[in-house]
Amino acid sequence: MLLVTSPLAPAALAQDPGDLIHEPTNEDGFQVVASSGFGDKLNSAASSMQWFKGDLYVGTTRAGQCVTLATVGSQLPVDVYPFLAATCPFDPADLDLAAEIWRYSPPSGRWDRVYRSPVNVPIRAGRFTARDIAYRAMTVVKEAGGQTALYVGGMTAADLFPKGFDRAGYPPRILRTSDGSTWQALPQAVGSFLGNLGSGIPGSQIKPVVFDALVGSGGRLFATAGDSLGNDAVLVSSNPASGNDGWQLASPVPEAFPVSAVAVYNGFLYCAVAGRQGSPYRIFKADAGGAAPLSFSLVLTGGDSASASAFRAVALTEFNGRLYVGTGTPPELVRLDADDSWDLIVGEPRLTEAGLKRPLGGVSLGLGSAFALQFRTLTAHDGKLYLGTTDWSELLDVFDVAQLEFGFDLFRSADGVSFTPISRNGLGVDHQPIVQTMASTPAGLFVGSASWTAGAEVWSASSAAAASADAMSPPARVEAVSEELVDQSVVLAWEPVSGATQYRVYRATVVPVMDILSGVTGAPLDGGPVADLLQGVCDAVPLVCALVGALQSGFGIPGPFVAITATPDTFLVDERASTLPALYFVQAEGDGGLSTVSNMAGGPSRAAFISFTGVSSRLDAANHARPARARLRVTKFLRRAQLAAQQGGFDSSRRLLAAAEKGLKQGPVVQRVSATEAQDLAYFFQGLRRNVWLAGQDLIPLDAVLQGVP
Repeated sequence: MLLVTSPLAPAALAQDPGDLIHEPTNEDGFQVVASSGFGDKLNSAASSMQWFKGDLYVGTTRAGQCVTLATVGSQLPVDVYPFLAATCPFDPADLDLAAEIWRYSPPSGRWDRVYRSPVNVPIRAGRFTARDIAYRAMTVVKEAGGQTALYVGGMTAADLFPKGFDRAGYPPRILRTSDGSTWQALPQAVGSFLGNLGSGIPGSQIKPVVFDALVGSGGRLFATAGDSLGNDAVLVSSNPASGNDGWQLASPVPEAFPVSAVAVYNGFLYCAVAGRQGSPYRIFKADAGGAAPLSFSLVLTGGDSASASAFRAVALTEFNGRLYVGTGTPPELVRLDADDSWDLIVGEPRLTEAGLKRPLGGVSLGLGSAFALQFRTLTAHDGKLYLGTTDWSELLDVFDVAQLEFGFDLFRSADGVSFTPISRNGLGVDHQPIVQTMASTPAGLFVGSASWTAGAEVWSASSAAAASADAMSPPARVEAVSEELVDQSVVLAWEPVSGATQYRVYRATVVPVMDILSGVTGAPLDGGPVADLLQGVCDAVPLVCALVGALQSGFGIPGPFVAITATPDTFLVDERASTLPALYFVQAEGDGGLSTVSNMAGGPSRAAFISFTGVSSRLDAANHARPARARLRVTKFLRRAQLAAQQGGFDSSRRLLAAAEKGLKQGPVVQRVSATEAQDLAYFFQGLRRNVWLAGQDLIPLDAVLQGVP
């Protein structure tokens, strides 16, 4: 490993100390459009969202904390619910569990409750509970007759009241509307497939209580149905409105194939399948137009190292021609291509059959924060990918460092690789730990939260509003040099911004969780025994699993983003502040004021170092698999650029690399590489151009840029 020493110290900041901290709270100007659970805190989650005929529809979950604790308590030998749920009714039957659907009309800003579940399910003598306690999924389907309808998946209270609830008589149901005002449940006649769903999935011991996901494709509707623990199967219908036997089982039973997320991509149905007994999640796919039951093939197995094995993927979405996968504890982000090749975007480096894979984004699990329990939601909107987390920082409210991050994190990315922090504290609203859902609409991006204590919130942000807030563009592609080359200091660089006179660089030092706990106790702690002690609680209280994972993996907690320098240069050499990579972002400053923040970089970067040898090998492998004239053309530019750099012509080398990138889009379409390969090559050419410049400034060794890191 090569070490680079710092040739210059960061410049001092001539500013008031109060200006030194910039904590991302609401960088994109999101506005609250619904608060406190639409006026009822028992609406604890905005669990589903869908744009339909000019309006936004939102489905709620009722009393999430009380329902979860009571469900857990009812399944234990001794009911612990009365002891754990101090703020809940002593008798869960007293809970008002009627889930609601709300409609938002952006021109007027008006909310209307358009549906409320009936309360008609007997649970014991004289007591009734709601037919639906949550609406967890929504999608729009263009039906065979040409009509467009909104479908909503519901959840029953069968697992909450296991003794008195008639599962056979009240299976989970799907609502349908064609106008947003009149709602009907799909037919579920006794003896039909859909009607018998509450009694069990055929061939399985799982008795579904919820429709967790709905995905439309080519007139078909796919649904996942399962129990409250997430043991789901995939159902399918080509005539979903018919209900009854118009639905079929499309996947293996949940005992063997527990589906945690689904999406249609490139004509295939992709399923995330949860791991068992500590094994990692897996991704499978099947022809979305195939006959049921579908034939699934394995695409990907998640991280399998002892310290970084996510057992459940929870979010799938398409962006820029790829399918992105967000996982639960610990959170990683993976990108799948149509040919089933994949890249790690956020996470720990891992050894695969294809060799060592490092995260392209350069940032560790959880985007650098141990507080990220899940990459809960992924949504593409207006040419950007948005990522929302589940956050568990409120469990550590006794620690000052945790208070900076109370609430979910929200990020966006223009390229699907590097992410800009929009908020690290729930968009500045107290007690908002989860981004439960997001919806891309013509009226902007909507974000819905889940909060057991404060009720759900809904925010919106229009692209025009976000753009007008910028005094100037933020620096593009802020990156640190890879830890493969530099591990005792941080070499950070970014692209210049027109009109900028200087750049403010902010750093958040990331401290290992065990160091923080040791500081509080006053004595060194070993994470292993503490994790073992908490492991027994993990199954009953899922948020504790995040703490267990953090202790076992050496995750860190970032401190505040503090300005460490203001410089006219487009690079910085910084001393390493912790054993874990720090987090950085940059703001451009000029006559027009300050830009918004740049993307967030980890330093040193966890990404692989980009060299001429590495990019050439990538091109050669692609040419061997599928020759393309455009690829041969850019290879010639690459070789000339390498020779120029070797001879000290750094400016010439950078111009040739720019020409190589431009060449990806030239020539007849049939001679070009695929759009996704062009995106990748452009990313590597830009990174290589940056490294040539850094070598020209004597900030990194030229030999490493030419030949790679030994």
